[in-house]
Amino acid sequence: MNCQTYIFGKLPSGYTAYPDDYAADIFREFAKRVYADGQITVHRDGSLMYYGYVRRLGTPGEYIAFCILLNDAMFAHPTALFPVFENLVAEAAERGKILTLSDSGSLTAATGALADQLPEAERMAQALKRAVQPLERDVEKLPPVSYATGTHETKDFAADDDDEPIAEATARYSYTCIYKFKKNDTANLAGYRAVLNRVNQRNVELERKNRTLTRQKKQLRLVAVLAVIAVVFIGATIGIQNTLNETREDLSSTKDKLYNTESDLETAKHEIEVKNEMIDSLNTVKNRLQSQLSSKETELTKTKADLASKKAEVSRLQNKVWEYQQELPRYLW
Repeated sequence: MNCQTYIFGKLPSGYTAYPDDYAADIFREFAKRVYADGQITVHRDGSLMYYGYVRRLGTPGEYIAFCILLNDAMFAHPTALFPVFENLVAEAAERGKILTLSDSGSLTAATGALADQLPEAERMAQALKRAVQPLERDVEKLPPVSYATGTHETKDFAADDDDEPIAEATARYSYTCIYKFKKNDTANLAGYRAVLNRVNQRNVELERKNRTLTRQKKQLRLVAVLAVIAVVFIGATIGIQNTLNETREDLSSTKDKLYNTESDLETAKHEIEVKNEMIDSLNTVKNRLQSQLSSKETELTKTKADLASKKAEVSRLQNKVWEYQQELPRYLW
């Protein structure tokens, strides 16, 4: 089967196509008419038939697409192209150069532009050409253009509608859209997506367990810190208690010393009182002796011997009084 194949789409870097030729406007028109995750749009331009397949990606606004161009021929069963395109999408996702699956299992672009993966884009275009060869027996001659319909009229179908009216519409209308809202994945891609979902769920579970373990580790560290603080606090409490006991003992000893000092002070005070009484007594004696001395002055001339003796006695008593007077300030202090 003589056909031309294309790969095009809107990837992170914008619109891209291989090969990039005059068909770009038609391919952009295909993208404008997309209403399903997987959709075949057929465009008739005179004797040329464009069979485009657009597959939405997980990132809003992005898509990957393929196109088969026939000249003066048409597919009698256009919906038979769905498995061809879907297998190509699955193969691209498995190879991971242009498409890939995210952690959540959605189709995403693996490159910003086809020009960045030119050998892979060329390989996919050739793979599409080989994949469509078995459908050669389904190819019919294209009937003449019907001028009963407008050049931009569109006919819409669902993927599970009968092929006969769909094929007739592709030959008659400028654009024919075949929508497929469900089951756009091949069995392999669906299985791969299911594995990714399980892995993702497992990762989520592991992350949850990791967060739990991390939280438990933090709690254990907190307990350890609190235990250290408790040990330090207990040690400090014991030290304080010992210090308090020593302080109590010091206070008790000081109290005893104070009591003894007070007793000594009382004793000294009593001694001072006794000595004061003695001083008073001596003063009385002194006064009496002076009185006697005054009365005896007349007798002094008579008996010098008695006077000398009395003077000696008085002198001795005066020395004694002087000694007491010298000691008195020390006791008072």
